[in-house]
Amino acid sequence: LRYPLDGQVVTGRGWSRPARFDLRPGDSRRAWMIGVPDQALFAKAFGARTVLFRAGLELGVMNHALALLSWVRGRWRFAVPGWFVTMLLWLAARMERLGSDTGGMVVEVTVKTAAGWVRRRWRLYASAGEGPFIPAVPVRAMLRKPDSLPSGARPAVAVVSLAAITAAMDDLAVETSQDEQPVAPIFNKVLGADFGKMPATLQAAHDVAGPRLWQGRAKVTRGTSLWSRIVAASFGFPKANDDMAVTVTMTPQDGGELWERCFAGKPFLSFLRPQGGVMTERFGPLTFALGLHVADGALHYPVTSGRLGWLPLPRLLLPQSIAREYEADGRFHFDVALMAPLTGAPMVHYQGWLVRAASGLGDGDQHLVQRPESAEVVHDPVR
Repeated sequence: LRYPLDGQVVTGRGWSRPARFDLRPGDSRRAWMIGVPDQALFAKAFGARTVLFRAGLELGVMNHALALLSWVRGRWRFAVPGWFVTMLLWLAARMERLGSDTGGMVVEVTVKTAAGWVRRRWRLYASAGEGPFIPAVPVRAMLRKPDSLPSGARPAVAVVSLAAITAAMDDLAVETSQDEQPVAPIFNKVLGADFGKMPATLQAAHDVAGPRLWQGRAKVTRGTSLWSRIVAASFGFPKANDDMAVTVTMTPQDGGELWERCFAGKPFLSFLRPQGGVMTERFGPLTFALGLHVADGALHYPVTSGRLGWLPLPRLLLPQSIAREYEADGRFHFDVALMAPLTGAPMVHYQGWLVRAASGLGDGDQHLVQRPESAEVVHDPVR
């Protein structure tokens, strides 16, 4: 699937990257990425840098079966035979009675106001098996006032008001609600007043309320000892290269940020999350606490403690870290040197610069809505 991410059209795998959403209090469900034409239409109409659509079924076993099938087809490209689709539909029909007649939709839009980032959310909850009627509701609303619409074929984006759509559902078993909440980027949370002491380039880099895509160049050197090479390989650190393309995607997720670094096409992931007022970074089962602080106009990331799952690691087993971010020539620069645990031998050293990817989507019709940083739609249909 292709979708807009921070102003760039990127590719992804359908039914991947699950996230959890609340259809209403007490009804939380997971949904997976899908591709729909609305992603391109929303980006063009509203100027949104990121547009994500997710869908999910009520029964977890059905979701995970589709996710597994997507992963298998992503690794080994093959056509799905008709008999296999027929079998899946037969199995789904047998499981129908295990679910309920409720479903819903969540629309989230993140924008920056004078007071800071806010996320505005609209929810729809359908019961009594009326979920399948929801996609036709805008047509129902338009037919009530056909003379108010100009003639001609065009995308039906922002043609019907939310009030008209809500009124067109007044005889259905549907509940809707709206709310708004502030969004605090995680680096601002941890650094507090020190966040404002960083150069403007670093502040912009960590003012993350929606997915951010950075592009640049990097140099990587690797340690030569056997032990450092083993540890570096287990973490998936990039291989040595004097000059390579690098991208970094920062995605807010589950109260933290997923960082996807890609050195010369090879991905390297970690997850950052504030815990107890301290920034932590997780690599698979290993989680490290970072003594995040600002000094001499740079942001420093020393490792202060670590754990394997819930088991604390002795200091001897911690990697040594000399990592900083700084501004030079108007660009965001990074310089990260890691030494292997036990021996302190050089493990990996990567350094370079990044700039935010320029939007290639156009500005859209800004009069329609305040320009969103990101927009996400989640659909959990009634079966």
